[in-house]
Formats: sequence, structure tokens, C-alpha cells
Amino acid sequence: GDTFTDGSVIEEGIVSAGYDFKYNYQEWWQVGHKLTWFPSLTSPSSDYRLVSNAFTQVPLIDKDEPWKIRFNVRNQYDNQPRPGIKKLDTSYLLNLVYNWK
Repeated sequence: GDTFTDGSVIEEGIVSAGYDFKYNYQEWWQVGHKLTWFPSLTSPSSDYRLVSNAFTQVPLIDKDEPWKIRFNVRNQYDNQPRPGIKKLDTSYLLNLVYNWK
């Protein structure tokens, strides 16, 4: 079978800190941003990862319907990536969301 690892394992404790912000405009348009910092416990200023997720969400058809469309931009930055991995990874996502009330 195929193997997607070189067999090495990195074991290190991390902590996380961040914020999660959401705002509704006129009850139908929602925007938000979440940022999380994951520093290592041994060297937090030189070995860390940042994950940022910004989104906007609007109703699919009507503002009172539970179906929404959400567009996300997600950035993951690792200042000490493993060999062969880029420091910044950006993803663009388009989601269909059902809002349970």
C-alpha cells in the first residue's frame, strides 16, 4: 500500500489562544473571523502555528429560510514547517449551510 509518512513522529505539547468574532448585518448577512495561535510550550516565540478563518454568509433564497451560502478564506501559517511543506496554506471554501433554530 501507499505510505504518506516517513515514519518520524513529533511529540510536543502546545497551547492555544485566540478569538472568534461574528456580526449580523440586518438579520440576513453574517460576517466573521476566527484567529487561533498554537505556540509550542518549549519555544512559543519561535515555534508556532496561526490559523485564520474569515467568512461571509447570506441566505440562499430568502432571509427567513434556514439554507445559507457561506464563503470562507482559511489561512494556516506554520513558521517551522516540516521539510517540503510551505509555511502558508490558503484554502477557499464555498459551503451550503443549514441553520438549525
